[in-house]
Amino acid sequence: MLDAALAELRAAATRPTLLGALSFADIAAAQVLAFVSPPAFADAPAGAASPIRRAPASLPTWSPGAMPCTTVIDRGLPSRHDRGVKLLAVVGLTLAVPTADADCMRVDLGAALLTPTTAALPPDGGVLVGWKQIVNGEPNDDPAHPKWTFSTPMVAETLAPSLVVHRPKTPLAADLAIADAKGKSIAKFKRDPRPAAFALDAPAVSSLAITGRPSRWGDGRTVTAALSAKIPDRAVAIIGYVVRDKKSLAIEFAAIDDRAARAIVTYADPGHCGFNPSGLDVPRLGETMTFVYVDQFGRLSKPSAAVVPITTKP
Repeated sequence: MLDAALAELRAAATRPTLLGALSFADIAAAQVLAFVSPPAFADAPAGAASPIRRAPASLPTWSPGAMPCTTVIDRGLPSRHDRGVKLLAVVGLTLAVPTADADCMRVDLGAALLTPTTAALPPDGGVLVGWKQIVNGEPNDDPAHPKWTFSTPMVAETLAPSLVVHRPKTPLAADLAIADAKGKSIAKFKRDPRPAAFALDAPAVSSLAITGRPSRWGDGRTVTAALSAKIPDRAVAIIGYVVRDKKSLAIEFAAIDDRAARAIVTYADPGHCGFNPSGLDVPRLGETMTFVYVDQFGRLSKPSAAVVPITTKP
């Protein structure tokens, strides 16, 4: 097998030197050479027209990030061997990419249903839709306007960046069914003819911290709201506002998964491989923030007292 690989590589040395024209056989031959033991390299005839030189007594042990082939590239070879050198370089570059540093998978934003499917919708009950990060291969729905179909006409109202409540145009007269663009069922909600009781206390935010998160790709930021009172049972999300240009502007939103928590991360930079919906932000220097809870039907609590964010170290 090694002799065949060497023959293929020697033949490659006489071909055009355009790297983009490398064939599968060229790369396969070079990959074989990259993993053979040092004695196998030494078996190559000393006088042969080969693009490699005899290997040293030992080669470095390969590990992700290493380039083992650089130890056997002869940079003083005649130009007709350039292609063989490039083949070995291709192998070195292939092996040089550590698994942990591989390119990110494609990340998109998708719609996430926040209203529990166990909830019975009141006549004016809305369905709350947020966002989530999805990887390539999942439906790429715009969180603000998912390609969903509702069994009754709905009107969408944006509460915060990529947080939308879909309310019926007229009071619900029957159960509500939701399907995706291909007709697959997403959820079915029972109708409750009685108006839903609404009782959400305002968030009791005792402090707001902006924390930097060092990483190899640059510092990230998180915003954490500390709470001095229990999160209401029917709260499914929290929205943060600032005042800009004399208008209240929603810049933060987070779904609530743990109602026993005494702190909520209301914003987080997405990191190296992800991204946030447009409009999500951290407060600027000198800005204060207020917060509201959102219930399962998209109704808002009264706002919290204004709080001044502080910057903390991780």
